[in-house]
Amino acid sequence: MMLFAWRSNLITLSSELTSSHSVTTCPQQRFDAVVVGGGPVGATAALTLAHRGWNRIALVERLEEPSSSSLGKGYTVALKTRGYKIFRELGILDELRSLAIDNDKCSTVVLSRGRPPIVSKPTRMLRSLLLERGTIVRFLYQKLENVSQVHVLRGTEMEGIMAPNPDGLAQLEIRDRVNGQVQVLQTPLILACDGMNSGVRRVLEPSIPDVSLSIFPGKTSHLRYKALSVPLAYQTGDTNLDPYLKLIWLGRGFGRDPDRNAFNLAQWPCGADPHVSRRGCVTLPLDHPIWKVDDLEEMFRIFEENFPHVPVRTLVTSESMQHFISNDGINFPNIQRIRTLAVNVGQSSVVFLGESAHLFPPDFSEGLNSGLEDVYVYNGILTSSQGDVLGASSKYHAARTCDIDALLHVVQQASPFLYGSGRLGQALHAFGVSLLEFLSSRAPQLFTPYSAYLLFEDMSYSEVMRLSNRTRRNLFIAVIGSVSILATATGLLLTSI
Repeated sequence: MMLFAWRSNLITLSSELTSSHSVTTCPQQRFDAVVVGGGPVGATAALTLAHRGWNRIALVERLEEPSSSSLGKGYTVALKTRGYKIFRELGILDELRSLAIDNDKCSTVVLSRGRPPIVSKPTRMLRSLLLERGTIVRFLYQKLENVSQVHVLRGTEMEGIMAPNPDGLAQLEIRDRVNGQVQVLQTPLILACDGMNSGVRRVLEPSIPDVSLSIFPGKTSHLRYKALSVPLAYQTGDTNLDPYLKLIWLGRGFGRDPDRNAFNLAQWPCGADPHVSRRGCVTLPLDHPIWKVDDLEEMFRIFEENFPHVPVRTLVTSESMQHFISNDGINFPNIQRIRTLAVNVGQSSVVFLGESAHLFPPDFSEGLNSGLEDVYVYNGILTSSQGDVLGASSKYHAARTCDIDALLHVVQQASPFLYGSGRLGQALHAFGVSLLEFLSSRAPQLFTPYSAYLLFEDMSYSEVMRLSNRTRRNLFIAVIGSVSILATATGLLLTSI
């Protein structure tokens, strides 16, 4: 935590912002809190403050429809215990659960050419709720419509942060993206929930280096994924199948190097709403040849060659395939985090939540789950601090930073090798996961399942890291011990001959 003394009157997000702007004071210029960013974390934070009884909350969201998403970028998230406990506290979990699919009740079917479907039974290790990100956002905004304390400012973006007013309140300058009108919001609390390209962070980091992102290497930062809208189906093209079914198409490859070019497509349940189409996710290295294809007919030919056991043209419309080609997809980011999670500005605080504070690859849905847990932890600290915003900020940083560091460590160690690693890499990954599952069932006091599975449990990230390190240490001891015993036994055998 750090206390910051302002060096200039206005730090701006854009170097083009000048004093010639006409600053119009907002009619309701003073707020108990301003939440910047109206995604799932920001909308949840606004609802949480309203639930606490705060009366004047502004939610600044740059999009007119924050729940909208490209067909090529929409994806299913696994909402885990750590993510949905804030909704239980708000009393809305049961409603949200009715929109989702229980992950631990889902069976997995793997389709490959020339083989019968391989069916895996549900596992309780994956206890979570599956639904599309847009469904979560729409649900939260429906709740916000019934909360008079929250003023949702759609289509607005932050331009800069001015020096505190005479009362010590921070002042945010925001601009309407349509008419260009500029307003000033005064508040004792800014919650930065504006994601990986956080405007709040970029405004502050020239003068507060500790809010700059530190980048850590990850094993999946060379990957890109896109989503293809496709109905749930077997080879028959039947689209009326169990919504609790996970479907994986195994590809055989295409072109002159089919082993290298082969790719799979995974269809995860995306919630209980039958009107939300499934997205088939394709995750491949950035240099994979499929990303260079820009012709619709050629892309269809590649899919048909890669999945000869699937009626591709029956299941995938030309519009969906064109969306798949034309959108940029999402590149897996490096693991990133800021050094300080909260700063005090005069008599106000700026608190970073979610991906404005820490960024992880989307493999395990920990970006959303850790962000929602941020809100839960901060809300608990506000309660214990009896609403003291300045005191709560320092306590939040102290309480949360160790857990985020632990998550960073776990993600670095647990990131799967199966993407783009070939059949051998996929087989080794599957063997390792199965081995840990077997060992943990036989000796749970020594071993735990694959650390990515522990993230589904109701335990802190620090506890996940501790258990993962214990398993790794015991595996090393077991391997060394086995080799030593084998070497000793071999030596005794040779001397007896």
